Amino acid sequence: MPIKAIFFDMGETLCHQHPPTPQILGELLAERDVTVTPKALRLAYLAAMTYFSGWAIEVDVEQRTPERREVMVEGFYRAMMVSLGLEDRLSSIAELREAMQERGERRFNALFPDVLPALARLRERGLRLGIISNWDATLTDTVHELGLTPYMDTVVGSANVGIEKPNVGIFQLALARLGVAPEEAYHVGDMYYMDVLGARAAGLTPVLIDRHHLQTEIDCLRADCLTDLLSMLDEGNQ
Repeated sequence: MPIKAIFFDMGETLCHQHPPTPQILGELLAERDVTVTPKALRLAYLAAMTYFSGWAIEVDVEQRTPERREVMVEGFYRAMMVSLGLEDRLSSIAELREAMQERGERRFNALFPDVLPALARLRERGLRLGIISNWDATLTDTVHELGLTPYMDTVVGSANVGIEKPNVGIFQLALARLGVAPEEAYHVGDMYYMDVLGARAAGLTPVLIDRHHLQTEIDCLRADCLTDLLSMLDEGNQ
């Protein structure tokens, strides 16, 4: 069945923090005479985000007390250090956390360069587009600030609908808003457990966006950049 709609995750799929977390981490380590490759820094950030995804799946929203969030944040930073084999190089995880929070603004405030060209070309093909994201109540405002509103037919944020990925309910809601069947839609995201498994369970075709080739052994469609979706659509229609 031809694809009629494409849904996108938001953070690390359409937009990223500026400066990026791996860059900040690399600068802090360099100041401590620790040299790490860019790929290793990105893998460390992926490890931390994977840790966070597992925590979010296990801990329901109503159970996320300040104490549990504090434990999660500490685990997030520890996961980066463990990935780099540097967990014993800093006096404490708190030191790393404080230094990184001083350097970086905790906002996803920059688009990846491939985003607007890809969205424009997908629109030209008559595809309906939407966002499905685990995000706080600022999602619609962030979409607007980044200039994405003209491209999107719907924006579904977890805080606004009370459902988080990978729960199939959030995907079903987005599909219903656009009036398309699951088999008529792609969902594009960067996290395997949230995006790939969630979309697949809901009947959508998952596409993992992997701009830095960190997750090459994956059991789904994989895109190096969003413009790869155009060739995927062409191949699917043959």
